[in-house]
Amino acid sequence: MEMGFKNYGKVVMRDEQGKPVRMTGIHRDISDRKQTEKLQALLKEKELMMMEIHHRVKNNLQIIYSLI
Repeated sequence: MEMGFKNYGKVVMRDEQGKPVRMTGIHRDISDRKQTEKLQALLKEKELMMMEIHHRVKNNLQIIYSLI
């Protein structure tokens, strides 16, 4: 499984020159969200493939029906 992290942070204190002295923040694990997005993309691809197969089969059946 692919690991993913989202970082949130901000400077809470600076020195006289404006350089950061103290920061606060968190790291959030977004691996599940990335996996869900990947699965949704695969599902959409499968749905498009099924629609294409349905269309082709329907057209072929119409041709066979017209020949009968």
